[in-house]
Amino acid sequence: MAMTEEERRAKIEEISAKGKAKGWSGEAVRGAYLEFFEAQGHLIYPSSPVIPRGDNTLLFINAGMNQFKPIFLGQIDRSSPLSEPPLHQDSAHLSPFGASPTAAAYASF
Repeated sequence: MAMTEEERRAKIEEISAKGKAKGWSGEAVRGAYLEFFEAQGHLIYPSSPVIPRGDNTLLFINAGMNQFKPIFLGQIDRSSPLSEPPLHQDSAHLSPFGASPTAAAYASF
């Protein structure tokens, strides 16, 4: 049975209170998330505003990739670390027939 709006809000408040009681504010969760990926060698790119800077082709950001539009269009400074894609990518996880631990799951389809 679906929750009413009041029940949904109460559940969100309950979950939020539990997280805050453990010291996990939204900012703490975001920080831990970013630190994890930075430790894995990922580049942390600053957040973008909802209203795009310097792009009159968009009224608002409707996708998480809009901030990277200059990269896709080849308009980024060549000295930027974002200008070149990685030389190698592990795409084994994309193959249902590869040596993936989830490969057996694909056999059922």
